[in-house]
Amino acid sequence: MEDIYYLVHKTKTDDYKKWSELKPSKLKTNKSNITEADVQFPGVYFSLITKDNINSERLYPGNYVLIFSYKLLEQKNYHINIHDNNGIISETNTYYPWNIKDAVDKIASMTNPKNKKVRTNNEVVFHDPISMKYCCREIELPSAKEIAHLSDKEYDEYLSNPNSFLPRERICSREPDMSKEPFYCYPQDEEDYKEDNNNIDETLSSSNNFLNTMAKVCNIDTKLEKTKLVNEIKNKVFYLYNNRNKQNIQPLKDFTNKEKKIGGSRRKTKRKGKKVNKRKKRRTIKRKQ
Repeated sequence: MEDIYYLVHKTKTDDYKKWSELKPSKLKTNKSNITEADVQFPGVYFSLITKDNINSERLYPGNYVLIFSYKLLEQKNYHINIHDNNGIISETNTYYPWNIKDAVDKIASMTNPKNKKVRTNNEVVFHDPISMKYCCREIELPSAKEIAHLSDKEYDEYLSNPNSFLPRERICSREPDMSKEPFYCYPQDEEDYKEDNNNIDETLSSSNNFLNTMAKVCNIDTKLEKTKLVNEIKNKVFYLYNNRNKQNIQPLKDFTNKEKKIGGSRRKTKRKGKKVNKRKKRRTIKRKQ
């Protein structure tokens, strides 16, 4: 956790001065299913800033930068996507409070201090409102009009180091709210679970093994045919969002702890000159994304 500096939330309006909390995007669903328009996880979105990505992280639009305490990451009600994916949970892109160190290590491996052109774009999604009491600092960025009046040298510096305004230190405030429970029973689009689908970014896709794990989290029979299984998960979203203690989180913890390389499991690759027994080979094929 020492490599983590803080969380950033950007907004385009100075109305934040009147806010008492940051509210999550709404769960756009009725009581029975999720509609096709639900392409964003219901949550409050931040960017995770560490000592490694402070110069490379691509922040979301907005002239007002709100810096929140890293202590919020001690809570249980969030997840981290290494790549922006509208908050959607997936197998190899998503990390959780119990393996946050792996997320920080992954971010570090993606950055290159010598190459300022390398850009990263993570998202930390909290599943509940975040009180403004956790906002430690506010920064107002120059307007487009003010930027237009910069000298050529100042403008070049601004473009080469767009995150220069971010403080280079850890920022902390009040103790986190440990009473909040997470919400993970929110399925990807069914197409994302198709194996061998070359049209899906591998870093954002998921295997059928992961789908079955999420079904266990949502207390769904994993023996169901895939389409019906996904629909059953969708049907329970509204209930489990409001009754989070009914989720079974342990299967997800077990799945992500099997191989600590990315958010969940990874395909095993055959090494040259070494034999792979049939049992391992079958398991590799089954996990293929």
